[in-house]
Amino acid sequence: MAHSPSRVFATVSPTAGDVYRDENELAFNRGRKQTPLHTQSSARVVQMTGCAELSYPPDRATVTISVKNSKENVNDVTNSVTRRLEYILQT
Repeated sequence: MAHSPSRVFATVSPTAGDVYRDENELAFNRGRKQTPLHTQSSARVVQMTGCAELSYPPDRATVTISVKNSKENVNDVTNSVTRRLEYILQT
C-alpha cells in the first residue's frame, strides 16, 4: 500500500481584543508595552488549505469489452471489429 505525501496549511486570525505576542522578541522587549491587534471582526477565523493524494491497488479487477458491428459482408464486419478492438486495446 503506497501513500503519497499530503500538505495542510492552517492560519488562525486573531480577534479584535487579542494582544500581539512574539515569542522571539520577548527577551529583547521586556519593558515595552504589547499592542493590541486591530481587526474588523470579533469572531475567530480558521483558514485551511491543503491537497492530498492516496491510492490503493485493486484487489481484483474485471474489464469486459464488447464490440458490435453490422455490414453486408462477413469479411467487412470482421475487419471493422478487429480494427475497433485494436484501437480500444491501444488506449
